[in-house]
Amino acid sequence: MPKFLNSVDITAPSLKIESSGNAEPTIEILSTSSNAFSGILRFNKQRADDTPVDEDIIGFIEFTGEDASGGSNTYGKIQCNAEETAAGNEAGKISVIVSNDGTLGGNVINGTAYEPTAGQVNVNIANGVDSVTSIAGTFTCGSRTFAAVGGTPGAHDGDVVYFGNTTGLTTGLIYVYTDAANAWVATNADHIDTSDGLLGVALGAVSDTHGMLLRGVVSISHDPGAKADILYLQSDNAGDVGKATATAPSADGDCVRIIGYQIDADDEIWFNPDNTFIEVTA
Repeated sequence: MPKFLNSVDITAPSLKIESSGNAEPTIEILSTSSNAFSGILRFNKQRADDTPVDEDIIGFIEFTGEDASGGSNTYGKIQCNAEETAAGNEAGKISVIVSNDGTLGGNVINGTAYEPTAGQVNVNIANGVDSVTSIAGTFTCGSRTFAAVGGTPGAHDGDVVYFGNTTGLTTGLIYVYTDAANAWVATNADHIDTSDGLLGVALGAVSDTHGMLLRGVVSISHDPGAKADILYLQSDNAGDVGKATATAPSADGDCVRIIGYQIDADDEIWFNPDNTFIEVTA
């Protein structure tokens, strides 16, 4: 095995290590130093004209193998980009990317540093709203933010569940979870059994596909009141169920339950149903 006592520069477009036997081709970086430092695998991107460009790819590690037809396919890669190259405001991005349906580009995770906010790194996990992210063990969260979502019914930022096997839901209406076959039923403050359970805002027609928002910022299908109003479940008004109102129900047998607050002059609300309620006796 050749040994080099000093740095070795190799000028070539590629370096290939091939093994046709049972041994796996291996690159090992061994440090026998007595200090705390170990080996370094460095990608060093330097443009010949010394004019780096934002979003330049600094380097990537690619994972390639055959598919069932014998063709070559890249199944994943780890990539680093120079998102911002301005001196003093340099910001990088590292992405772990996988192949999905034959196309490389499904982000598993990417982290981007944002200038000019020193120390801020934003991390995105998974790719698309239908992705599922699972965490084993304990998840620790320092803080959580909820963004404004605009006025389109069903627009949301919050906690969403996908169960209940219910179809025909109206986006932006409020439902209660029951033991019926179609478990999500439109709320109605006229009756305790359609008001006192687990509440959710429909984010689409199918609970198991589009989801039900249990808590967070959401645009509902109607304007329940005015900015900063306390919101309650609305009682049946000529079949007008599943809605919120700024007026507390007051008829005998009605359920009075705070479900959130209006945060915009239109239909955007903070949905966070109280676990307690009052049945009116008039």
